[in-house]
Amino acid sequence: MEDADAEDEAVETLTLRASGGEYSGITGTVVVTVEDTDQKGILLTPLLLELEEGGAAGTYTVALQSAPTSDVIVAITGPSAQITLDRASLTFTPATWDDAQTVTVQALEDLDTDDEQFTLTHRARGGGYDHEIADLEVRIKDKGEVVLSIYDASVDEGAGSVDLRVELNQPTGRLVSVMYRAVAEDAEAGADYEDSRGIVLFNPGSTKGRIRLNILEDELPEPDETLTVVLSGARHAVIARGSGRVTIQDNDAVSRIWIDDEVAFEEDGMVEFTVHLSQPSEIPVTIRYRTENGTATAGEDYRAASGLLTFAPGVVQATIAVELLRDEVDWRQETFTVHLQNSGKTRIEKAVAVATIREETSVRSGVLKAYTARFVRTSTVQIVEALHQRFRSRRDVSSCSAPQRAVMAQVWGASTGWDPSLGELLGGCHVSRDLGGLSVWGRGSFTRFNGRGEDVLRLRADVTTAMVGTDYRWGQRWLAGLVVSHSQGEGTFRAYEQSGAAQSGLTGVVPYVSVQGTDWGAWMAVGYGRGRAEVQELEGDLTSTFGAAGVQGEWTSTAWFGLNVHGDVLVAGAEVDAHAVRAQVYRVRAGLGGDLRVSDVIRPYVEVNVRQDGGSAETGTGLELGGGIRLSYPAWRLRGEMRTQGLVIHSADGFTEWGLSGLVQVGDGSKGLVVSVRPSWGPHQGGVLPRQQTILEATPAGANLHQIRMEVAYGVPLKSGVMRSVAGMTQLFTGRMYRLGTELRPRDYMSVSVFGMAHTHVHAPTGIGLNLQGSVRY
Repeated sequence: MEDADAEDEAVETLTLRASGGEYSGITGTVVVTVEDTDQKGILLTPLLLELEEGGAAGTYTVALQSAPTSDVIVAITGPSAQITLDRASLTFTPATWDDAQTVTVQALEDLDTDDEQFTLTHRARGGGYDHEIADLEVRIKDKGEVVLSIYDASVDEGAGSVDLRVELNQPTGRLVSVMYRAVAEDAEAGADYEDSRGIVLFNPGSTKGRIRLNILEDELPEPDETLTVVLSGARHAVIARGSGRVTIQDNDAVSRIWIDDEVAFEEDGMVEFTVHLSQPSEIPVTIRYRTENGTATAGEDYRAASGLLTFAPGVVQATIAVELLRDEVDWRQETFTVHLQNSGKTRIEKAVAVATIREETSVRSGVLKAYTARFVRTSTVQIVEALHQRFRSRRDVSSCSAPQRAVMAQVWGASTGWDPSLGELLGGCHVSRDLGGLSVWGRGSFTRFNGRGEDVLRLRADVTTAMVGTDYRWGQRWLAGLVVSHSQGEGTFRAYEQSGAAQSGLTGVVPYVSVQGTDWGAWMAVGYGRGRAEVQELEGDLTSTFGAAGVQGEWTSTAWFGLNVHGDVLVAGAEVDAHAVRAQVYRVRAGLGGDLRVSDVIRPYVEVNVRQDGGSAETGTGLELGGGIRLSYPAWRLRGEMRTQGLVIHSADGFTEWGLSGLVQVGDGSKGLVVSVRPSWGPHQGGVLPRQQTILEATPAGANLHQIRMEVAYGVPLKSGVMRSVAGMTQLFTGRMYRLGTELRPRDYMSVSVFGMAHTHVHAPTGIGLNLQGSVRY
């Protein structure tokens, strides 16, 4: 069996005796020798101890490897000049031999800067452990030299005294001392300061000291003067920076200094401040300066400046120049200041100067320019979009939703605040009549824009444009015509603390021409207009010109897909001569369109445009995406479409356009059963299929960010015309509207309807009404 000691056991003899059979009484012997496997030794943990000179103490443990036969004494020896031990020997008994005992070691400071490494020897005696030895390696990291430094100081002549800092780089357990003495330079001992010499003491653990010199004041104007305090004879430390300079600043002002306020126009690009000295000086006079924001902002309205201004001997006037920065929208009068400081031997009489930045452009004329640019851009886009529609279709058709919108204004006006203008009611109305090769057409357009500029200007306006045009087509290729337009704009603005109304009118003449090839087409239009523009009391004659052109063509076409390219450019300018207001805007677009001809039932399509907007309104580059899928299954009388369009990204902040709409319809025409569902999202939902707008769709522009329109109708043919029974519901974010009634269409161009209506709103009580409506389309 195993025991705890390390001694071999005595030899034992085993006797074996047999019984039974013919072996009865036979014996044998076996000699057993037991060799002990336990080893003797001293266990140290750890075997390496790392300490810092003069730092925290370290510890290690000592234990025996096996049980002794009697008490064991372990003696510890090492360099006593470098360390201290909390005990010099350890005693282990047969009962406590395996209990580890802890030894604490403290590294002492010395004068050298070298790291030390040595061995602690552990020697055992007694209990069978005689001559057992174990060594512990000890490494001491030297804390480095104790370094002493003195620092410069400056003082006003009238302060009476000055303190110079004297510091050690680290605490030490020894008393540190250093001698000092004052050495004259420009300053004179006994006249400018009291001569001084002495000793600085640092108690153990202290790192900060000071030398105080007494300063003498006089009544003589003079330059700044200096002296030096020199250290020497350091004990228990090394001098790193042995001299400190004292600057005595004269307080006897010989002259006064002041700075003038200034006024400058932003367009000047610079403002210069004049700084005055009351009398010439025989020595250079310097003064520090810096700019500080007022209502003007550094980096936006002016470039921050600071530095040292010097008056040469005999000079009594100097200038500080500050650069002015130009912006496009900030038309206010703004201010910033220049501050003088640290004048030395001069008395600052006026330390702050105010700079007033004025602009040749007033707030109202700036708003007039911004509003005119957006009004002209909006009206020009309305005309160009109307021409696009004209080039795509020359069918005899007329449509107008003004009656439906007027009814909706009465229904929704009280609960939503929707009060449409005449232009909003007539927006989207159009009429066309083909008289052989000559055609006459007209269209109304309504757009509301919100403009902004550099976070200080907000514009909101409604622009209505009425157009009447005539054109003539030669064969199937050429089309030329002339359109007369009148645009009216009414809006509001807010810039800084000012706000008010803005309005404008513009009548123009636009000749246009287009040519259509087999698989390509091109068009061009130019326009000239005159009118009036007004912002509050500021008004003047408005002149506008624009040019626009576009191309489109088929890139490739197969039985499975088609790909076309298109692009257009629009440039418009406006001028209000009475107030020197000139504005320009432009838009360039280019893109690709394609459709996948999967089958006659399903037809997906996509369009991608890149656009660049620039000029006096919102500017930047944008990406437009559009697409959808059309579904048509005549056998089931089923058709549908899902369409999305939008400006998905634009570098102009807050400039976004998007929309998503759909249609699922069973049945077509006006006869039989027709069920339709039309969901839509976004402010630019667009039409899905050509149709006349119903009363359910004529909802306020601000309320239709998300809509679902559902309608069930059944048409019965009459001897002349059709009678339809209709039930429908429109779901808006703010409420619902229901309708139930009958519509009579004796002719395709004539209809009479009677509907009962009910509407609910989250912020208004439920309302009901009766609507009688008749319409004639030509």
